[in-house]
Amino acid sequence: MKEHPLRQRALEEIHARPFESYPTPRAIFHQAYLAPPSGGLNRQAFSSWCETKNIAPPDVHARHHVVALEDGTRMIWERHHEFITLTWDCENKPGAVDELVRLANENESQILVPDAALISLIQLDLIPLDAGAQADFSSFDAKNTCATSINGDGAVIGSDFKMLENGATHISIFNRSLDGNVMGSVVRRVLEIETYRVLSLLGYVTAKQIMPDVSAVEARLVDLIGEMDGANDLEASRSLLKTITKLATSVEAISAKSQFRLSATKAYYNLVNLRLSRLVGAPYKSMMGVEDFLGRRLAPAMRTCESVEDRISIASKKLSRAANLLRTRVDIQLEAQNHELLESMDRRARQQFRLQQTVEGLSIAAVSYYIVSLIGYLAKGVQDYTGLQPGLVMAMSVPLVLVIIWMLVRRIRNQHSK
Repeated sequence: MKEHPLRQRALEEIHARPFESYPTPRAIFHQAYLAPPSGGLNRQAFSSWCETKNIAPPDVHARHHVVALEDGTRMIWERHHEFITLTWDCENKPGAVDELVRLANENESQILVPDAALISLIQLDLIPLDAGAQADFSSFDAKNTCATSINGDGAVIGSDFKMLENGATHISIFNRSLDGNVMGSVVRRVLEIETYRVLSLLGYVTAKQIMPDVSAVEARLVDLIGEMDGANDLEASRSLLKTITKLATSVEAISAKSQFRLSATKAYYNLVNLRLSRLVGAPYKSMMGVEDFLGRRLAPAMRTCESVEDRISIASKKLSRAANLLRTRVDIQLEAQNHELLESMDRRARQQFRLQQTVEGLSIAAVSYYIVSLIGYLAKGVQDYTGLQPGLVMAMSVPLVLVIIWMLVRRIRNQHSK
């Protein structure tokens, strides 16, 4: 039986980014870089770095690769849709974090493509905690510290989500009873929560940047809708339609510029909430829980993003309706103008026809006069032989000449009308 060419990759997807084991104590330094898909260049850069270190490079389709360095240090490379993470960890001993920071700074330029941009830094400490002992959060800002006890008080997660001097967000996990495998899943969720939190707030920054433009569009739209009542003639309606079309183009430009970021913000926010829901626990002691702390700060920003996105959509729909109404008005005004033009043309045609009839009558009289005159000259020339009076001959020829000329003119006109 023939196998579908994508079956293997579909089956491997569930293991694309597996949990790693993290024994306690452990120091972890996590970096996240915005690096949009580049046709494999991100993986090539990492593979080249692996080759310089005599380390096996990742597979062609790999999105997760673990590198074992000297002295028990480990680096985990992961490729996501629009960002790459580098997670460095080692035994948590004096100077361990500084060593991880040094390794990260020395190697990041070789591992990443040149246009990769740092978006998140996390310093995570795994600290053992004896049964009955209290977690020590004295290194955090007391006013902003939040902590959650998870897995039946098996561990306590705490942070103030403020940057240290090295630019990293400091998070501590005090481990009472969780083994390395369980701690691996907790560490991944905590790192993802902070990374996705920062990525989701990129949309908030974008929303704040475009809010003045959206407000200007809305204000101009109100003015234009008011001007529609006064646009009674065709030229005014056309001018107003041109203005509305130009404004609609600017709205579409705003939407195109911000749509990806705002949509990504919604997705990242949902991921933050999903990861927080997996950290089943309760607030530690009298402190605010991590979920409540992040929720209170993230939710308003996300509502702002949704509001801006809705305002753009509503403005676009209103402009579309206004443009359709104006097009209808322009069509009606054009029909009225065309009707007046046709009536004017019809009047001119009737006048021209009457003028033509008058000219034809005069032409018949003129031609008949010349022909009767010729007959008169002819009658004078043969008078001595015929004995007929020229005046009598001319008088008798007048009706006949008129009839003949009228019939000829009518025949010519009928031929032209065909």
